[in-house]
Parts: sequence; structure tokens; C-alpha cells
Amino acid sequence: CVAVGAALGLVAALLSLTMIKPAVQPRPEEVALEMTVVRAYTDVSDWRDRKIDAVLYAALRTCERSKDHDCEFKALSSLRVMHTQRGELDEAEADARRMLQIAATSGRDNPFTMAWAKCAMGEVLGTRGLLLESIKQYDSALAIAERDPIRFPNVIDDPRPFCLGMSAIPLLGAGHIDQARRRVARSMELARQSREPFLLAHSILLSMFALGPLYDQAAPAYHPTEWNDEVRWIDEGIAVAKFRGYASVERELGKFKAAGNYFAGDAELGINEARELGFPEEAAVDEGLYRGGDYIYPAFKALDEWVWGGLPDQIRVRGELWLRAQPSHDAEAEECFRRAISLARNQDAKYFELKASLSLSQMLARQGKLEAARDALRPIYSWFTEGFDEPALLRSKKLLDELDAKIAAKPRRPLQLQHASNQ
Repeated sequence: CVAVGAALGLVAALLSLTMIKPAVQPRPEEVALEMTVVRAYTDVSDWRDRKIDAVLYAALRTCERSKDHDCEFKALSSLRVMHTQRGELDEAEADARRMLQIAATSGRDNPFTMAWAKCAMGEVLGTRGLLLESIKQYDSALAIAERDPIRFPNVIDDPRPFCLGMSAIPLLGAGHIDQARRRVARSMELARQSREPFLLAHSILLSMFALGPLYDQAAPAYHPTEWNDEVRWIDEGIAVAKFRGYASVERELGKFKAAGNYFAGDAELGINEARELGFPEEAAVDEGLYRGGDYIYPAFKALDEWVWGGLPDQIRVRGELWLRAQPSHDAEAEECFRRAISLARNQDAKYFELKASLSLSQMLARQGKLEAARDALRPIYSWFTEGFDEPALLRSKKLLDELDAKIAAKPRRPLQLQHASNQ
């Protein structure tokens, strides 16, 4: 989900480029420079392409020389997205800190730049796995935005839909499921008020992953009928991006439409769409999980090429792929699940600890290790106090009930035999 948040941030960053307006009418040369920044951001087809660096850094230096803080903010916003997408998180955090500095000095002219800057920092910290610190940044951004929302020139200038939606990702990771859902619902409400396709598509995508997180085949994010009703907004967002020439946004929205089809139950369509849009890594991982067998090896290769390969849920996915091998590789899968659990604990990522523990418990149960399976899952399940209708929690409860029943039904040896065995 954290990786998904970074990718969804592409749409948010584009709108932050176009929303933050100078207090006075800009000069023609300023407009040309800012359009260079926007074009550099929107035209890029692959953030690993180093050609984009020269364009953005040249624009940033020009902005700095001209003391144009608005333009500098936009350039840094693009650079932060670029660095985040590449996994260059030290650089991304430095970009976000500079955005905060600019917002602090120009806040009177653009009172909502601080909210955008804090939202950007929240995304960087969340991508680092610092979920609690990320939530604090998002909460601070929302407090600023909620203080006087009427000051926004119009609904689309309001950063709340993005901050609300993006903050749902670390909240979900930290196990605050109901709060994450409430924020997504509020984000959807504000986005519908705006009637802006980008905003609404972004909120729908966040809703999709909050309801049925990444790579959870057993829990479709949407009922197919509900998904068909929502997908029209994503299609409209794609059409608008294409009309405006925002190539990167068009591709990102298309990728998540493919993911929506996958999670709504049409895995074949989702896989084919991801591949046709030029996202072979996502298609390979989806296909490995869906088909198993020899398809797991291209999926492993795709995971190795992702900058997000060290996140708990990505490590768990690697374990699930090992189980889909023919024959399954239980030892390798168990190692992945235990690594994912350990990393999630270090990050206070309770939700991802639950998912990895569930995967481990299911594997142990299939092996007949009933007590070990129960002990692997019950402690983290008992931590949760909300969101019990969430798919991973529902499956955990069902599995624990089944394990309790099977353990209780096991024949007990007479006490004297147990004593003799111990002797």
C-alpha cells in the first residue's frame, strides 16, 4: 500500500503544480519556466530515465536565481516525485523539507502551500515506513486546511481531498482501519463536489486500496457492479489527461484501472491492460499470483527490479509466490513471511504484520502444525480493536476459529501415557 501511495502521489503532485497560484499575475517568462517544469513532469514515461534530471534541476536553478518561490515550489514538487518513484528517499525528503521552508516564508501569499508541503512530507515518510511520523504530517496538513477552507479560490485548490486520501495509506498500515476508511470517504465526498475527474479518479483509487489492499486476491476491492459504476470516473480522468497532454498521469490512471479490474475479479483483463500500458513488472507479479507454476519466476524478477522490494507486503508477496510454485517451496515461503513480520514490527505496521502472520499461519495449518499456526496469528489479531469486517481480519478470525476447533477435537492421551512419554 505504501508503494501504491507513492504512485498515486503522481496525480496529487501534478495538481499541486497547477493549483498553487502566485498572488500576482505572473510574467510571461515565469509562465514559460513553470510550464517547462509541468511538461518535464507530465511527459516523462519512465521515472528511471535520467534525462528528466537535467530538465528539472535546470528549472530549479533558474527559479532560485529569480527568487520565484512559487516556481521553485513546483520544481521541487516534481523532483520529490521523481526521487520517490526511484526509491531515492534521502533526496525526496530533502526536497520535501525545502518545500516546507518555502511554504513557511511565502505562507501569507499562498496560505495553503504549507498544507501541500506537509502532505508531500507525509508521503515521503510513509514511503520510508515511518508510518506514525507520516500520519502526524498529514494530520498537521489537514489541520491547516480545515482552519479556513473558504480561503481556497475554488474547490479544486483545496488540498484536503489529497491529504485525506493519502493519509489513509499509513493509517491502514498502522492498523487504524476505520479511521482510514472515514478519511477516504471524506476525500470522495470533497472530490465529488469538485466534479474534477483527476480528483475523483484519485479518490476512487485510494478507496479501492483501502477497501481491498494490494495483492490480496482473496479479497476483491469492489463488487464488479460497483466497480463498473466507479470506473467511468477513472475513464474520464484518463480522457482529460490525454486531452491536456499529461502522458504520465494518463499512464498511471490506466495502470490503476487495470489493477481495479484485477481486484474486481477480472484478473485476465487487469493483467493484459497492465502489460499493454507498459507496466510489465505489475503484470508479471499479478500473473505469478494468479497462475502460479512457471509464472512465478518472471514475477520474482519483476519484484527484484522494483525499488519497493524491501517493504513488508512486497516480501510477503514473494512468499506467496513461492507457495504457488510446482511443487511449493514452503521453507522459502516461511522465511519470507517471517522477514515480513519482523520488518512490519519494526515499522509499527500492524496491518502488514497481520497479513504476513496470516500467510504464515495458513501455511503452517496446511502442514498440520495447528498449535504453531494459532500461535503465529492470535497475538497480532488480538491487537486489533476495529475494522473487523476488513477481509484480512475476517479471514484471520475464520482461521483462528477453525484452528481452535481442530485443536479442541484432537484426542488427548491419558495422563499416565503422557508421563511415561516424558520419562
